[in-house]
Amino acid sequence: MARFRDTDLQDRKSNADTAKKALLEKFRTAAADPALEERRAALEAERLARKAERDEIRAKRDAEAAEKARIAAEAAEKARVEAEA
Repeated sequence: MARFRDTDLQDRKSNADTAKKALLEKFRTAAADPALEERRAALEAERLARKAERDEIRAKRDAEAAEKARIAAEAAEKARVEAEA
C-alpha cells in the first residue's frame, strides 16, 4: 500500500494548520463584504415588513371576532329583554 507522502507528523500538522488558516481567512473576507451587509439589511427589512403585515391581518381578524361577539351579545340581550316582556 502506498504511503501518503513521506512526511513526518510535524509537516502534516503544519500543512493542516496552514489550510485551516487559509479557509478561515476566506470566510472572514466573505463576511466583511459590504454587499453582503446590504443584502442582510434588505432581507431584515423585508422580514420586518412581512411581520408587520401579518400583525395587521391578525389585528383585523381579532377586531372582526370582537365585533361578532359584541353583535351576538346584543342579540342575546335583546332576546332576553323580549322574553321578559
